[in-house]
Amino acid sequence: MSIFILVFGLEMLVFLYGTSAVRYVYPGYTAWLYFLPGFIYGPILYIHFKCVLFGEKYKPKKIEFLHLLPFVLVLVYSFDFFMLSGLELESFLHRHFLDRIMPINYARALHQLVYAIILAYLMYSNFKVVDRAKRFYLTIISIIYTLATLIVSFYTLFADTWRDFIFYYLTASFLILFLAYVLIYNPDFFKRIGGKYKTSGLKDIDLKRIENRMDQLLEQDKLFLKNNLTISEVSKRLNIPSHHISQMLSTNVKMTFNQYVNEKRINHAKSILAHPKNNMYKIEALSLEMGFNNKVTFYKAFKKHVGMTPSQFKKEKQKALAQR
Repeated sequence: MSIFILVFGLEMLVFLYGTSAVRYVYPGYTAWLYFLPGFIYGPILYIHFKCVLFGEKYKPKKIEFLHLLPFVLVLVYSFDFFMLSGLELESFLHRHFLDRIMPINYARALHQLVYAIILAYLMYSNFKVVDRAKRFYLTIISIIYTLATLIVSFYTLFADTWRDFIFYYLTASFLILFLAYVLIYNPDFFKRIGGKYKTSGLKDIDLKRIENRMDQLLEQDKLFLKNNLTISEVSKRLNIPSHHISQMLSTNVKMTFNQYVNEKRINHAKSILAHPKNNMYKIEALSLEMGFNNKVTFYKAFKKHVGMTPSQFKKEKQKALAQR
């Protein structure tokens, strides 16, 4: 993200320069970095999203370097007039704005829109296998980037002057402010989400041992039924660092801690509902007994895991027993 911030900062300076009187005093930098940044933001965020989602497992493939192809093509396309001197470039931009400059503007807007869709798809397709912190972080970045992209697309079509794009730069600046907020209030955030497992030194056999110990702990005395059970509490009971437990869940089970606990709760609830002697069990009472805060949360979790509501599951089991 440091590259993203650097490039965006330079583009902001070019925008301020190009919309002020300084442009006419020192015309040598006119349109410098005006087009190219828009073709690099998407690929940078694409790589960043993959690093956050997959951590050290992510190794860029050769084919992914094709993401830089639009950037290279625009660089080649605009190379001839970028080599002009300041006054010559200023004159060229006025004479060829419609036939040379606007096609690049349209291509930039389209390029950013495509990457807004790609980033949203990346996040959506991996939504269930990443923890809440990653989901929140990537969702905020995706929303800001998409909003900024829609604004730049709108002004590409309808703006009267370059100065109108100030709303785009203000919106995109919120992305930088968000990153600053994350780093100020949670300075280890990027280390945790991107590389916390890199130096842990845990092997597959260690992860399996942690998985077995955790499973044994939760099943013993049905600890997973405890309301508001946290990974910190499990960490203390096992005397295992919480980030090692998170690594095990991410690597071996492909779940977050809450998803793992909820799955155990739902499986236990299924065994209770399936037993004939529990026909009088009320769903609301069962939801509280399973460790959920309320019936609604229990219903959602149950339907997500089983594909039907607790009541429907109960009726199915009763019907199957009656047919025996």
